[in-house]
Amino acid sequence: MENSENYKKLEQALVGAYHQKESAEPDDFWEMRVMSHIRSLGPLNSEPGYFILFDQFVWRFAAAACVLVLILSLYAFQTGIQPEYELANLFMDDSAELTFVEYFGI
Repeated sequence: MENSENYKKLEQALVGAYHQKESAEPDDFWEMRVMSHIRSLGPLNSEPGYFILFDQFVWRFAAAACVLVLILSLYAFQTGIQPEYELANLFMDDSAELTFVEYFGI
Protein backbone atom coordinates (compact mmCIF):
# COMPACT_ATOMS: atom_id res chain seq x y z
CA MET A 1 0.00 0.00 0.00
CA GLU A 2 2.76 2.38 0.96
CA ASN A 3 4.61 1.49 -2.23
CA SER A 4 1.73 2.59 -4.49
CA GLU A 5 1.43 5.90 -2.57
CA ASN A 6 5.14 6.56 -3.09
CA TYR A 7 4.75 5.66 -6.74
CA LYS A 8 1.86 8.14 -7.16
CA LYS A 9 3.85 10.89 -5.41
CA LEU A 10 6.81 10.24 -7.64
CA GLU A 11 4.63 10.24 -10.73
CA GLN A 12 2.98 13.53 -9.74
CA ALA A 13 6.38 15.11 -9.09
CA LEU A 14 7.68 13.98 -12.48
CA VAL A 15 4.54 15.18 -14.28
CA GLY A 16 4.79 18.55 -12.54
CA ALA A 17 8.46 18.89 -13.42
CA TYR A 18 7.72 17.98 -17.02
CA HIS A 19 5.03 20.65 -17.34
CA GLN A 20 7.26 23.31 -15.77
CA LYS A 21 10.23 22.65 -18.04
CA GLU A 22 9.15 25.32 -20.54
CA SER A 23 9.26 28.04 -17.90
CA ALA A 24 12.60 26.94 -16.40
CA GLU A 25 15.47 29.07 -17.74
CA PRO A 26 18.97 28.67 -16.33
CA ASP A 27 20.50 31.96 -15.22
CA ASP A 28 24.08 33.15 -15.63
CA PHE A 29 25.07 31.99 -12.16
CA TRP A 30 23.97 28.42 -12.96
CA GLU A 31 26.04 28.46 -16.14
CA MET A 32 29.08 29.75 -14.23
CA ARG A 33 28.74 26.97 -11.63
CA VAL A 34 28.44 24.30 -14.31
CA MET A 35 31.49 25.56 -16.20
CA SER A 36 33.45 25.82 -12.96
CA HIS A 37 32.58 22.23 -12.14
CA ILE A 38 33.63 21.07 -15.61
CA ARG A 39 36.96 22.88 -15.28
CA SER A 40 37.55 21.33 -11.87
CA LEU A 41 37.17 17.81 -13.32
CA GLY A 42 40.44 18.12 -15.25
CA PRO A 43 41.52 15.88 -18.11
CA LEU A 44 39.65 12.62 -18.46
CA ASN A 45 42.65 10.40 -19.22
CA SER A 46 45.16 11.58 -16.63
CA GLU A 47 46.86 8.23 -16.04
CA PRO A 48 49.10 6.80 -18.76
CA GLY A 49 47.73 3.67 -20.30
CA TYR A 50 48.11 1.50 -23.36
CA PHE A 51 45.85 3.59 -25.59
CA ILE A 52 47.52 6.86 -24.70
CA LEU A 53 50.95 5.45 -25.51
CA PHE A 54 49.59 3.94 -28.74
CA ASP A 55 48.04 7.29 -29.74
CA GLN A 56 51.35 9.07 -29.11
CA PHE A 57 53.17 6.50 -31.25
CA VAL A 58 50.66 6.79 -34.09
CA TRP A 59 50.86 10.59 -34.19
CA ARG A 60 54.66 10.58 -34.04
CA PHE A 61 54.81 7.96 -36.79
CA ALA A 62 52.34 9.96 -38.91
CA ALA A 63 54.42 13.11 -38.53
CA ALA A 64 57.62 11.27 -39.46
CA ALA A 65 55.91 9.66 -42.46
CA CYS A 66 54.67 13.05 -43.70
CA VAL A 67 58.16 14.54 -43.41
CA LEU A 68 59.63 11.57 -45.30
CA VAL A 69 57.01 11.88 -48.07
CA LEU A 70 57.74 15.59 -48.36
CA ILE A 71 61.49 14.99 -48.64
CA LEU A 72 61.05 12.23 -51.23
CA SER A 73 58.62 14.37 -53.22
CA LEU A 74 61.05 17.28 -53.29
CA TYR A 75 63.83 14.93 -54.40
CA ALA A 76 61.65 13.47 -57.14
CA PHE A 77 60.76 16.93 -58.47
CA GLN A 78 64.37 18.09 -58.38
CA THR A 79 65.88 15.04 -60.07
CA GLY A 80 63.05 14.43 -62.51
CA ILE A 81 62.42 10.77 -61.81
CA GLN A 82 60.49 9.28 -64.71
CA PRO A 83 59.68 5.58 -64.40
CA GLU A 84 58.87 5.18 -68.10
CA TYR A 85 62.26 6.52 -69.10
CA GLU A 86 64.06 4.35 -66.55
CA LEU A 87 62.25 1.21 -67.77
CA ALA A 88 62.97 1.98 -71.44
CA ASN A 89 66.60 2.67 -70.58
CA LEU A 90 66.83 -0.63 -68.72
CA PHE A 91 65.25 -2.53 -71.62
CA MET A 92 67.48 -0.94 -74.28
CA ASP A 93 70.78 -1.02 -72.41
CA ASP A 94 70.71 -4.22 -70.41
CA SER A 95 68.11 -6.79 -71.36
CA ALA A 96 69.74 -9.50 -69.18
CA GLU A 97 69.14 -7.38 -66.09
CA LEU A 98 65.54 -6.82 -67.18
CA THR A 99 65.04 -10.59 -67.35
CA PHE A 100 66.45 -10.88 -63.84
CA VAL A 101 64.09 -8.17 -62.60
CA GLU A 102 61.08 -9.91 -64.22
CA TYR A 103 61.63 -12.96 -62.03
CA PHE A 104 60.74 -10.86 -59.00
CA GLY A 105 57.61 -9.43 -60.60
CA ILE A 106 58.86 -5.87 -60.77
